[in-house]
Amino acid sequence: METGDEPLQSVSVETTNIGASVSLLDTATGYYLYLVNVNFTVGSGSVTLGLTDNLLILYNKVLTSYFCNVMSYPLSPKLPTKAFSIVPDDIYNYHTGIFGFQGLNQRPIFVSIYPANQFICSHRFLTYQDYSISCKVSFSTDPTIPDSFPINFRYPSGFFLNYNPQPFILKESVNVTASFSLILPSLASSIHQNYYFMSDVTVNGSSQNILDLTALDYTSTRIPYTVRKVLGNPYSNYRTLYIFQRGFSTGTSSFYLFKVLNGTINNVVTVSDTVFAAPIPPGSIQLPISYTKSNDVVELEFTGYTLYQSYYNCSMGFLDPSWINLAITSGNFYQSTRKLSFFALYQSSGTSISQPVLINIQGLQSDIEAPVIQSFTIDDLGGMLMVITVEATDDISGVYKISMGSLSMYSWDVMNGTIVNGKWSKVFDYSKLTDYYRVPTLSIWDVAGNMKELEIANYGVIFTDTPVYPNVIPRQFGLGQTFNNLSISTLKFEKNDIDLSQLSDSNSVYINFTNVNRWMTIRLIIDPISEPYLFETKDHYYDVFYGTWDETRNMFKIDFTLPLRMFTGPVNFIVYYPDVVFYSQDLLFYGINETLRVVSDNADQMPPIITKLMKFQDTDSNVIGWDMLISDTVNGFKEGFISVISSIDSTGYNFTITPKVNQNIFEDTYSIRIQLPNYYQSQVFSLNLVRLVDQHGVTSQVEYGQSNPYTDKTRGISPLYRVVNSVNQTITVSAKELLDTQTPSLLQVSFSRETVDVGRGDRSLSVYFNISAPIANVSRLHIPTCSLMAINFREQSTKAVLVDYQYSSASYECNFELDYGFGYPHTKIILSLYGYSDTYGNLGGVSTHDIIMADLPYYVSVEFTRTVPIILSVPDISDQGGQLSIFGNYFYNVSFENVYVNNNTIHSQPIQLGENNLIICRINPIANDFDLQVRQVEGNSNVYRVKVIKTIPPADCPGTPKCGGLSNGQCTPQGCVCVQPWNGLDCQSRTIYTNTPVINTTTPSSGNQFNTTLPNGETVELRTLISILSLDEMSMSGQLVQSHDFPHWIFTNITGNGEIPTYLYRSNVTSRGIITTVSVTVQYFPLLTNITFANIQLQMQPSTVKYRVDITPFGFEKSVNYLRLVMSATLFSSSTSNSTCSAMESGDQNEDNEYVKLQIDTHSLYGRFIKRAIIDNRIQSISNTIMKSNKTSNTESQSIIGINIPFYRVKSSIDPDFSVLIDTSPANTKPNSKCSSLSSSEDQSNVHDNKLTSSQIAGIIIGAIGFTSVLVISTIYYFYKKRQAASALRKINMKINKLQK
Repeated sequence: METGDEPLQSVSVETTNIGASVSLLDTATGYYLYLVNVNFTVGSGSVTLGLTDNLLILYNKVLTSYFCNVMSYPLSPKLPTKAFSIVPDDIYNYHTGIFGFQGLNQRPIFVSIYPANQFICSHRFLTYQDYSISCKVSFSTDPTIPDSFPINFRYPSGFFLNYNPQPFILKESVNVTASFSLILPSLASSIHQNYYFMSDVTVNGSSQNILDLTALDYTSTRIPYTVRKVLGNPYSNYRTLYIFQRGFSTGTSSFYLFKVLNGTINNVVTVSDTVFAAPIPPGSIQLPISYTKSNDVVELEFTGYTLYQSYYNCSMGFLDPSWINLAITSGNFYQSTRKLSFFALYQSSGTSISQPVLINIQGLQSDIEAPVIQSFTIDDLGGMLMVITVEATDDISGVYKISMGSLSMYSWDVMNGTIVNGKWSKVFDYSKLTDYYRVPTLSIWDVAGNMKELEIANYGVIFTDTPVYPNVIPRQFGLGQTFNNLSISTLKFEKNDIDLSQLSDSNSVYINFTNVNRWMTIRLIIDPISEPYLFETKDHYYDVFYGTWDETRNMFKIDFTLPLRMFTGPVNFIVYYPDVVFYSQDLLFYGINETLRVVSDNADQMPPIITKLMKFQDTDSNVIGWDMLISDTVNGFKEGFISVISSIDSTGYNFTITPKVNQNIFEDTYSIRIQLPNYYQSQVFSLNLVRLVDQHGVTSQVEYGQSNPYTDKTRGISPLYRVVNSVNQTITVSAKELLDTQTPSLLQVSFSRETVDVGRGDRSLSVYFNISAPIANVSRLHIPTCSLMAINFREQSTKAVLVDYQYSSASYECNFELDYGFGYPHTKIILSLYGYSDTYGNLGGVSTHDIIMADLPYYVSVEFTRTVPIILSVPDISDQGGQLSIFGNYFYNVSFENVYVNNNTIHSQPIQLGENNLIICRINPIANDFDLQVRQVEGNSNVYRVKVIKTIPPADCPGTPKCGGLSNGQCTPQGCVCVQPWNGLDCQSRTIYTNTPVINTTTPSSGNQFNTTLPNGETVELRTLISILSLDEMSMSGQLVQSHDFPHWIFTNITGNGEIPTYLYRSNVTSRGIITTVSVTVQYFPLLTNITFANIQLQMQPSTVKYRVDITPFGFEKSVNYLRLVMSATLFSSSTSNSTCSAMESGDQNEDNEYVKLQIDTHSLYGRFIKRAIIDNRIQSISNTIMKSNKTSNTESQSIIGINIPFYRVKSSIDPDFSVLIDTSPANTKPNSKCSSLSSSEDQSNVHDNKLTSSQIAGIIIGAIGFTSVLVISTIYYFYKKRQAASALRKINMKINKLQK
C-alpha cells in the first residue's frame, strides 16, 4: 500500500474457543499497522487472519494452532540430578544443584524463586521439568544457618511450591583469622576515586567449608561492586579486595566482615570511618552557547568554561551521538575558549551537545518527516553470513542510516536508485555478535536526523517469515536448552588438570551438539565473574575464545589459554552456541562429567601497585617529577605507562617505565622527571593516567581518578589505591612569568588535492599547515591534531608530523586515508586544527569558521562514484587455495574474466551474492600474499592485498601404489592415514596383537617375548628391548657438557580399577644444586586408542606400549645449552643362517616427523620421532639425533636416539609408544644392508647407500610425542631352524641382560 491509500476494508481474526480483537495502530509510516489481541484459554484451537480490500480477499491463512493445558498440581520433586555440594563450584562460593518436578510437560512463562533469607540464588531452566539453581550465602538480619534450605517457586497463577534441598553449609567450626585495612579517599583526592576494603585471611585446618568473608558498607547501604580474590590459596591464606564506588555525599560508614562459626554467620571485625564525597566536576555545559553560521557551516563557541574533559557526545536530531573533541582555541585546559564547527544542512529536531543540552540551529532547509521503509528482507548466504536488503524513501534530505540491532547500513551503501528513493543491500558476518538475545528493532534515519523505529516480531521479520539471524537458535528465555533438539552431546578437554604455579598454559576443548550446524562459530567464556548469566552484557569483560568446526575431529574445537597463577580450584566456563548457553555447572544434566581444574601454589591476580609516592621539585633547574615505589610481590613488575597533565594543559607528558637490569622486579623505586621551560605559568601537575602491568599481564589502571571494571580487564583495581590520600599526587609550581598572552597563530594551510572520490579505492588526503609563535616560540612538546568533519558529526582526526622547525614557526603535515563514503551524501568535508601551543603554555587552535575568516582553504570537495567496483575486505586464504570471499560494492555480472590475481584472471566461474556486494570464487594454490582486483567495463576496483596463510605442504606419500592403495590408506598432507588393520609408513604392514609386556620393576626398560607361526608353518619366538640411557647437557655447538645416568629408579604401579595397565618410574639427577626429577609413565594399550599431544592426533595401535617422560627444572650451565634424552632401540635375531642381513635407515617422514628403521631379514624396528615438543607448556619445534651403534651386526641392529630438548625453565614432557607390526620385505633388498660374511654374492648384491627404497613397514612403532619420539618397532619374525632355536635364544638373553645392567 502507498501512503495516502485508504486502509483495508476488512481485517478479521477468526478463532476457535477463544476471543480476539483487531485495532489499527499506525498509518503514518507508509503502511498500516494493526494490533491483533488473542486471549488464549484452556483447550485447543486455531487462529486465522483474513485481509479483504474492495471485496477482494488478499490474505486468509491460519497463523497458529494452540493447545493450552492446566498445570498439574501439586507438583512432586524429582531426585536431584546434581545435589548441592559442600565444596563450592567456583572460587566465588557459588553452589549449583540441578533439580526438577514430576508432571510438568510444559512450563509457565514466568517462575520466580525465593530462597531462605540467608541465601541469594539465581536459576535457569534446562527443560520444562528441570531447573539449575546457583546459590551462595548472603547478608541477613538472621545469621543462623537453617537446618533446611527452603526454596519457594512462585507461578503466575499465584501459588507457591516449597522445595527443601539439602543445605550446602555444614555446621562445623572453622578457625579463621583475618586482618583488614580500609582505605578511604579524602576530599582532596581525584574525582570519582573508588575506595577499598582489603582483608587478609588465614584458614587454620584443612576444612573446605570456608565461607568467603564479605564486606558491606551498612551506613550507605552500599555493597561492593567488585569483590576480587587477588592473592594466595582459598584453602589457606588469601587476600580479598572489596571495591566500592565513591558516592556524592560525605558521612560515616561502617564495614563488617563475616565468617561461619558453629553454624552461625558471625561478625569478625567492624571498622567505621568517614567517606568523603567525590567532588562534582565543575563546568558542565550550560546554555546559552553562542554560535556563528557561515552558509552550511555552524560554529559553537564555549567561553569561560572550566571543563575537566575535552570530549562530549554530539548528535544531530535522533541520530546516535558521536564522541567529539571540543577543541581549545585559546586559553588553557582549565579556563579556555573552545569551539566546534559542523554542518547544519537541515532544520529538524535540533543539535544535541552532551545530552540533554539541546541547541536549535536554523538549517538551510526544513525537514521534519522521517523516512519510510517500503520492504525489508534477510537472505541466508550460508555459514554465518546474511544479506539485509531494504527499500526505503524519504521526502527531502534522504536516507542516512538503517539499523537492525547492531548491524547498520548508510547512505554510501545504497545499491540502486538514490538516497531519496533507493535500495540498500549489505552482507553481514554475524558470527561474533553479542546481542542475539535482544529482539532487534529496525530503525531508519534521514540526513536531517529524523527517525522511525519498527518492532521486529519475536525472531521473525514484519515483512517476511525469515528469522532475524538465519542460523541462530532463538533462546526464548527460560524455555529450556533443548531448542530445535539442540543439546550438548560431547565435551572433552585436552587437559583437565593444569598447574599454573609457574607458567600460563594453553589448552583445547572439543565439543559437539545434537542437531549441529557445523558452519556455526561457537564460544568459550572462561571464569565468568559473579553472576554468569549476565555474561551477554559484559562480553568484552571476560576471556572469550572462539571455535569452529574441526574436520579431523568431526566436532568443534576451541583453543584457549589460562593465565599464570589463577586461584586453585575448579574453573567455571560457559559454552555458547548462538543463541543457546550451556553452563559448566549444568553439564552433568547432559550426561557429561567433565571438569577443568587448576592449581597454583600461590595465586596472583593482584596487579602492580604504587605503595609509596614521593614528589620531586627543583626550582633552580626547573625540574619536577615523582619517585614511586612499585610493588608486585609474586609475578613481578614488567612495564608501566604514566601520563602527567597540568591544570592548564591536557597535552600530557608521557612516560614508559620498565625495570632496569639492577632493579628488583618485585619491589623497587622508579622515577619520572619533567624539564620545564625557562618561563611558565602557575599550574598544578597531576598523575592523569597510570597503567602498570606485571610479568604475566595482570594490569592495574586509573585515568582521571577513575578505574572502571566494566571497561577494562583491570576489574576496578587502581594502581594508586594505596596512596589515594597522599598529598604527593600533585605538584604545584609558581609562575616564572613572561609577558606573553598571545595565542599561536595559523599562517597558512593547504590540501594535497581539491576533490576526493570517497567511493573509490584511493582516498588519501594530506593537509599542510604552518604555525607561528613569535614571542615564546612554538612548543615541540605539543603535537597538533588535524580534524576533518563530515555531516552528522562524522569525524576523522590524526596527529600531525613535524616537517620543519624554526623556533618561532613550525610546519606540519597530516596524512589521512579517508573512510569509505566519508562525507557522503554532502559534497564537502571541513577542517579544524587544535592542540598546538607556545612554550609558555598558551594553547592554540582554529575552528573551520576561524579558517574561513582568515581567508584560507577550509574544505575538500567529495564525490562518490557508485558504478566502479570497490573491494572493502577479503579474509585470509590458505596457500592450498580454495574458496575466496570478496566483500565490496558494485560488482556487476562478474565472471572469471573480471577477477584478477596478480594481474592474471582466475580459472573458475565466481558466484555472485548479496546484491552486487559479495563475490565467492575459487583460487588455485598460491605460495605468497597476492594482489586482488575486480575489473569491469565500468572501471577497475582498487588493488587489495590478500594475506596467504602457510599450511603444511602435501606429503609425497610412500608406497606403490601410494599408501598401499585406497583399500589400505589415504595420502594426506601429513602422510599416509591407514585404514585398519593396515599400519606403517606406507600402510603395508599389519598390527600384531601381543600379550601385556614384561614390566621391569627396577628400570623403565620394556621388552616383549612371544611366539608366532609363520605362513610356512615355522614357529618363531620374538624378543625386543627399548631403554632410556641418560640425560645429557649439550652446548650450543653440540659438545657434551655433562652426562647423567639413572642408577636408581623408584617403581609404582598406578593402574586404576578397570583402567589400562600404568606404571610410574622416578629418578633424580642433580646439576648445579638443582635436583631434577625424571618421571617415566609406562602404559599398555590393548585396543586401538586415539591420543593428542602437541596438537597432533595419533593412533595408539593395539598392543602399544606408551612412555610418558616428564622432566622438572634442570640446572643448565648456560641458557643457550640444551638437553639430550638418550634412548636405545635394539633388535635381535637368533638366526644362524648365512643369508641373514640387517639394515638401518633414517630420514624425514614428513614435515612433522623423522623416522629410523632397523631391520633383520624380514623383520624391522621402525621409529617415528615427532619434531615438536611441549616446553614450559608451549609447543616448540625440536630436532632429533639418530646414531647407528657399533654393536650392529647381521643378527643385531641397534640405534641410539637423542631427543634434543631446548632450554626450559619449568617443565618438559615426552610420550613415546611401541607397537608390533608384520613386514615381509627382506633386509637384503634395503639400502646399506649388512649381511653375514658367508653370504653369497647374490645376497650382497643389494647393499646400497643409506636411503629408503621400499616403505613397507614391519616392526614396533616407537612414538615420541612433543619432544617425544614415536618409535615403531616392527614385529621381528625370526626365520630359524628348530634345532638352532635354543642356542640362539640363549645368546639373545645374554645380550639383553648385558644391556639392562
